[in-house]
Amino acid sequence: MPFENDFSRALDHTTDALDPDLGLFLTGAVQRGRRRKRRRNAAMAAGVGVAVGSLALATGLLPGPLLGVHPAGVAAAPAATPSRSVLAGSHLIGLIEDMYPSVAFNRRAGQDTDPRNEPEVAHASVIVDDGRGGLMAEVSATKVSGAGPTCLGTPAGDTCTLAESPRGDASVLAEQSTVGQLFNGQAALRWTVTVTMKATGAQLRFTQSNLPLGGGPAPTGATPRLSDQQVVAALTGPAWAPVLAYLG
Repeated sequence: MPFENDFSRALDHTTDALDPDLGLFLTGAVQRGRRRKRRRNAAMAAGVGVAVGSLALATGLLPGPLLGVHPAGVAAAPAATPSRSVLAGSHLIGLIEDMYPSVAFNRRAGQDTDPRNEPEVAHASVIVDDGRGGLMAEVSATKVSGAGPTCLGTPAGDTCTLAESPRGDASVLAEQSTVGQLFNGQAALRWTVTVTMKATGAQLRFTQSNLPLGGGPAPTGATPRLSDQQVVAALTGPAWAPVLAYLG
């Protein structure tokens, strides 16, 4: 062992008085002490490095393969931002056409919702031609706050009724309004049914109009193709339920 070796060497250098060479003995002790100190310092440095690395890993400070993010030297792809899907105007067009079986359609137009706008609004319109002349059918879909529309301020000559849906979960506003312009002495009419869900404020506003296409020659009928009851049954039925769920 180092101590015994140093002691033996010290004895080898003695004189007849057997006085050991204390300088050699002390020098060996000092050197051993320095080696031990260096080993302790190295061990402490390694321990601190492991601790710091563990802390950085736990707190997300270290990039790269340690976190399973990306290989060294390759930039990490940005995280995908969740986005809400849109309500497509083309989908609403299809729902409108399903309400009028066995007729022709043309002049379709649609507008998707835009999640950046508040409130979101989707719109669709289509010309329905059942052989009696074109009828404009259109719908707007949005979400409102409060109790929804009322019959207050209905112009003279127009009609308005406020009721509930058969299930009682929605308010139903039914209106007949006269378009100011006359066509060959006849007034064009609009029939509007607005369904507003009480719990969510989701609202569908469905309008039929007998406005003559291209400004003439005359309105295409004095009554709507679908009655108010038929419109309410469709808008509160299973086909339109996903639209109301999206809005709500």
